[in-house]
This record gives sequence, structure tokens and C-alpha cells, in this order.
Amino acid sequence: MANYDIRDLRFTEMNVTADLMVEEVVHLKEILREYAIFEDGELEKFCLAFLEEKIGKKKDEKDQGTQDKKERNKPLRAYFFRKMYEYLREYKETKSGFARFQNPDVLFMQKLPFVFEVVITIQYLHNQILDEKYDVKQFNHPKICQNLISSNILREFLFVYIEKEIAPILPDDSMAQNISVAIRRLFLLVDLGQYTDKKYNHYERWKHGLSPVTENIKVFDEPAMQAIADTIKKVQEVNPDKEDFIVTYFQRIYLSNVYFFRCMTELIFELAGCSNFKQFNNMQRFSIQYGYMLQIINDYADFAYTNDKKERAEFIKASGKNSSDFFSDLYNFNVTLPLIYHLKEGNKRNIEAYLEGGSRRKKILTLYPGQIMQEIIKSGAIRATIQLTRDLADHASDCLDPNNATSPYFKDMCAVAKFNKFYKIFK
Repeated sequence: MANYDIRDLRFTEMNVTADLMVEEVVHLKEILREYAIFEDGELEKFCLAFLEEKIGKKKDEKDQGTQDKKERNKPLRAYFFRKMYEYLREYKETKSGFARFQNPDVLFMQKLPFVFEVVITIQYLHNQILDEKYDVKQFNHPKICQNLISSNILREFLFVYIEKEIAPILPDDSMAQNISVAIRRLFLLVDLGQYTDKKYNHYERWKHGLSPVTENIKVFDEPAMQAIADTIKKVQEVNPDKEDFIVTYFQRIYLSNVYFFRCMTELIFELAGCSNFKQFNNMQRFSIQYGYMLQIINDYADFAYTNDKKERAEFIKASGKNSSDFFSDLYNFNVTLPLIYHLKEGNKRNIEAYLEGGSRRKKILTLYPGQIMQEIIKSGAIRATIQLTRDLADHASDCLDPNNATSPYFKDMCAVAKFNKFYKIFK
């Protein structure tokens, strides 16, 4: 099957998955209504507005044209969960595990994927606070203050959703507890990643070399280290004076982003009762490398500036950011991989002037956005970062079973590292 056929099928499946997520929002609304203390559904709007915006509305069949398929919001994490389930059920060794569930497709293609879509929505709400997003901070400050309360309420209702919508369809009472434990650990690691980001992954730490490195088995364990060790070494060779900072950067994005995909993969294996199955290590490694690939793409996409607001909005549509959030990492003095490559030269450019000048030099970003982007392109940082994501995509694809019918879908998901919409801006 040709790649374009797979991509067309994948987009269609993602749209179907999006419709399933919309259906689950209805169930979540029913749970919220039990606690409504305001008139006119105010609690629903307060807690679910961003979730509904992110997931989108269900489309009628008559609207499912090619253009519509390309433009609709596509729930990446929910779809990843679905495909991992489909990948695993290909094996005779796992059939008995899935046979224990009355309707495994409902659980693994709808209910559990929705749980992870709610988790990422909560994470985005927190990010808007932590990163002081331009639009929200400048023009709608009360909303960013409300994010904390609404996300906390949504988080608690997520566990009520697990209790009411998922627990009754599980064959074993302990499974619901295992799901909640997995989700709580995911929240914990994300928050640890956010803390690491704010305390250690910024320019002052880069400049003074004050970054901790730990091999804590409960946080950044052996599978995580093995999956990314060669990549870390490759980056360290370019900037050997910053070895500890580079390790901290990779640990941080593992906690705040990469572990998300690993968590989904391991939960499916656990619920199927096949954590010892021969495919476990391969798919665990795939999920880690795929997660790194996506996050690093997001890191270089942050520098994809365009003054065309419509174009920028389209490029950043599915990222949970606002349309004007270019340079948001740089704005917050976060040193991501493009800057790790860029700063190795030690030159004096607009980027360096901004980082050295601190808050008082923030006008540089708004006065010279085109020059900022050109500087990081000319230093070779974007090219090097893109190549790293392509290497990760290749490594992740190597983990897939060539005889599994779901592998082409996963490979096409990795192909975003080879061709994506940000290249048009960087040219």
C-alpha cells in the first residue's frame, strides 16, 4: 500500500476517533451536571470549553470530504492509543487477554483514549499559565487565572469518569485502580518535568552550568535512558562543555511529554495481561523515541515565524498554543534543542542579546522576529534539529514488526519528521 493511501486512511481514522471523543464529552457533561451549582450550565462551560475547542465538533457524514478530513482537529494521543491496541491485538498470544473484556473496542478505542485526551487538555491549561502565553496574558488575563481552578476540577472529574464510565465494563475490579494509578503517575511526572523546565532548563543555568543529572530509577529509568542514549551522545559531541545540561534537557522533555506515550503503551500491555510478551520491549522503545521525535519537532516549530496570521494559525492549530505563540520558549528563556545547537558558536546576535539582556530586552522579539528566525537558520541549528528528529523517526520505525498490519500507520505517523508544514517557513 502506497504512503498516500495510508495517510488518507489514517486521517479518516483520526476523524472517526475525534467523533468518538465528542461522544465521550457528552458522558463527562452528564457527570458534571450532578455537581452543578450554577444556572445555565456555567460549570460545563467553565471546565469543558477548552476540551471541546480542542476536540472539535462531530461532523455529519455529508461533510466528510477530503478538505474536511485535512482541516479537522485530530486527537493525536487518542489515535496513538487506538493504534497501539490494534497493533497488539494482531498477535495470537494477546487474544485471550483482550477476550476477557466484554467489548474491548469500546474500552480501547473510545473510553481510555478519551481519558488521555482529557489529561493532555489539562496539561495545555497548565502550560498556558506557566508559559505566560502572549494572547492570554495580554488580552484575557482573567482566563489564565481561571485555568488553575478549571483544570483542577476537570482533573477530579476525570477520575470520577474512570469510576463511572470505565470501571463497570472491566472484568476485574483491580483494573480501574490500575488505570487511576497510571494516570496519577502521568500527572506526577508531567509536573516534575514542568518543575525541571522552570528551574533548570533556562538560559541562566545554561550559562553557569548549574544543571543536575540523576539516574533515578523511578523517574528516568533504564528503558528511557537506553532508548535515547545514542541521541544524547550525539548532541553532547557537538557541545561537550554542556553535557550535564543536555542530559537534563532530555530528561525534562521525557517527563513532561515523552512519558505520555510510554504510559499509554504500557497501560495497554498491562490491561491485556501481556507485559512479558516479546513485543513489549520493542513497543515501549518505539513509544519513547516517537515521543522524543514529536517534542523536538515542537521545539524547532517554535522558531517558525511568519507574519501571516492565518498561515501561523493553521500551522500551530493542533499544538494547544495560540496563533501568536512563536518564540514562546525563547520568550521564557527556555533553552531547547535548537538553542543548544545555536549557542555553541558563542556569537553576538539578536538571540544572544535577548538572552543576555533578560526581560528588559524583550522588545527584540517583537521588533525583529524575521531576523531571529534567520539567525537560528543560518547557525545550522534548525537543520541539525530536523536531522535529529529524522534519526529518531528511523530508530522508532525499526522497532516495528514488518509483518504487523498496523506498522505502516505508525511509520506514516513517524513520517512527520521527514515532511512537515514547518519546512515551508524555514526555507
